[in-house]
Amino acid sequence: MADDPLCMAFRGLQAFQVLFTLPIQMHPVAMLEDEHFPGYPTLTRLFNVVLVSGVAIAIPRMADVLSIIGGVGMTTAGIVVPTLMWIGYYGGAQQLMPGRLAFMVCIVSISVVLGTWATVLSVENLVT
Repeated sequence: MADDPLCMAFRGLQAFQVLFTLPIQMHPVAMLEDEHFPGYPTLTRLFNVVLVSGVAIAIPRMADVLSIIGGVGMTTAGIVVPTLMWIGYYGGAQQLMPGRLAFMVCIVSISVVLGTWATVLSVENLVT
């Protein structure tokens, strides 16, 4: 990213977001570890923090790796899955009107194309 004020503001927002969402993201992991290692809750949480921090420090171009994961994961988790859940909630694709089904197919198709494009650009930036 360039070092202009807008990019710096986005970096600050991303850092703020990670600071407050990482504990929420790690909660299911901690609960699973508590089931397997009930006598060591502090040790397992310390291991989680050291592991996540160590990976972030060890990978020199972590931003590029995260953008690849985000290009694939956000398309799936943010657009495709909710669309499929909505279709499933209303009785499946055969229950939808043809216009609404075409709209849903367009949303998913455009999302997959843009997610793939973002991933390809991220891989290209990582390689070059």
